[in-house]
Amino acid sequence: NQDLRPFTNISLGSSDGQTGLPTASVISPANPALKWENTYVTNFGIDYGLLNGRLSGTIDLYNKKGTDIIYLLEVNPTFLGAGNTINRNGVTMSNKGIDLGINGAIVDSKNFGWNMGVNFSYNTNKVTSNLLKPTTSFYSSFSGQIVGYASDAIFAYRNAGLDSLGWTKIYDQNGNKIRSNVAVTDMGAIKYAGRRTAPVYGSLQNTFRYKNWSMFVLATYSFGSVFRAPVATQYPTSRKLYYNTSGDIAKRWQNAGDETKTIVPGIAGSYASVSVYRYAYSDVNIQPGDYIRLREISLSYQLPSEMAGKVFAKNIKISGAVRNLGLIWKKNKLGIDPDYVPALASTVLHLPATPQYNLMLNVGF
Repeated sequence: NQDLRPFTNISLGSSDGQTGLPTASVISPANPALKWENTYVTNFGIDYGLLNGRLSGTIDLYNKKGTDIIYLLEVNPTFLGAGNTINRNGVTMSNKGIDLGINGAIVDSKNFGWNMGVNFSYNTNKVTSNLLKPTTSFYSSFSGQIVGYASDAIFAYRNAGLDSLGWTKIYDQNGNKIRSNVAVTDMGAIKYAGRRTAPVYGSLQNTFRYKNWSMFVLATYSFGSVFRAPVATQYPTSRKLYYNTSGDIAKRWQNAGDETKTIVPGIAGSYASVSVYRYAYSDVNIQPGDYIRLREISLSYQLPSEMAGKVFAKNIKISGAVRNLGLIWKKNKLGIDPDYVPALASTVLHLPATPQYNLMLNVGF
């Protein structure tokens, strides 16, 4: 990163409007203690083949440890001209996993064949140390690496409904309900919801052959992740409509007594913005990210050699493929594709990949 320097990086500006003297601002403060990150990897692998090659596969085990990982560390507010954070070597992390691959020729005859391949991966990681303890920025935005949790951990407030003003209430570390005007300063008030990245994932592929015909089917799977449902994090203001405004806005608190029939906060009051944010980032909006996806289906036909020879070709193959066919199954009930969840505060729609259709003709001379 070119912004990381051992010396103070200053940007010269234009003349001051009052004194006429040249101005300058600190882009990044001096960082002489910064050093290279280190990664230590232990890997153990086996490749095997059985039954004259009809069954084969791989087994890989790995253990990776990262030390001196560069991370934003909060510093004295004196540096506010360049922000109150500085990059320092302050995080260590462990990463462990296993990758398995199995391929087998289930049927292999003259006119018919069936080959199957299965890939399975499991990965887990954990932040083992961090110079930066949970701060106000973590409790308000969940940004930070927390010791004992995965680097992609998702945290959430524990939703406790609404108060009489339509503000979101959450549970604190003692199990008491607190309003949106009360700050959160304890990890006990935060709920670990899961990982953003699936710890278990892989694929299943099948190839079927019948005489000169061949069909390939590829499916992928992902289990164990979670995501935040894209609910409204800000309501339309000043004639501005956000793409992420969901149907929740119709269920929002509007009048006294609505807190008995909805948990979607209202838009009034000095702490309405905090209230809406806490609702969006509470556990009621955590959804499972498990799915099975149909990734590709292809079909091909190899013309008999005598037919290819009539056009002076050695072989002719016609094939067609369809990719990105969508989900076969998903665990969440919202109809959302977990791989294309829009950011809560985004004004950009994250649309799933569109299906692709390909028709190919291969001629060999």
